[in-house]
Amino acid sequence: MAISNDLFLAILAMDAYNRGYDAGIADGEGPTDANGNDADGLGEAGKQIGTATVLNVPLPEGSEAAGFYAIAYEWTDAENNTQTVISYRAPVGPSALRAACRGKYGDSLLDSFSGQLRAVASGAN
Repeated sequence: MAISNDLFLAILAMDAYNRGYDAGIADGEGPTDANGNDADGLGEAGKQIGTATVLNVPLPEGSEAAGFYAIAYEWTDAENNTQTVISYRAPVGPSALRAACRGKYGDSLLDSFSGQLRAVASGAN
């Protein structure tokens, strides 16, 4: 039985809390941090969650210091359409993200991540 697209998008939104630095869940695989903790949570690029694959998109400079983390997926939905989904976590709500989490060049970290995703997709990275 297939799940609805809305439910799967909600799962991907929650998945951002289980990957990368300070992940809520560890799989015991991959790199460890200075304290010996799992540094990538459930894993990074190439890992699958359902019909979504984690893309290799680097975080903008200053992300971890700002408490920002984003991850991009290539996802095939229930209608067999392929699309890119970005899930992120930040210390503030989305409306305040642009003001609170400024990147190196004055853009929000989410805007910077989106730009890096476009660069990866176009083969520029």
